[in-house]
Amino acid sequence: MGRRHSLIAVKTYRQHNCARQHRTFATFAKCAFQQKGIPVQAIGEGEYATVSTCNRTYSIPSYRRTTSVHMFATAEEAERAKAIIDSSGCGGLCRRQHEVVRLSLTT
Repeated sequence: MGRRHSLIAVKTYRQHNCARQHRTFATFAKCAFQQKGIPVQAIGEGEYATVSTCNRTYSIPSYRRTTSVHMFATAEEAERAKAIIDSSGCGGLCRRQHEVVRLSLTT
């Protein structure tokens, strides 16, 4: 049984911040969404991900900022997760900066 592909249009990330060839989506996500002093919390495995950048706000110290990336096998799973995040917020500093993206390990 083949994997279903979504009709949902999502941005694809192929570029990241180093010259390595990442073997997993989690290591790719940590590299691709890394910003100086802001850690990336990458959870799960799969080519589709929800990305929450709400805690990148500069009104809090860099050691308290995070980028959350939750990965899923299908776009539909990622969209469902984003809907939950959108409806409930991702924490006290939520600014509704959530998106679904596709991660590509090949260039």
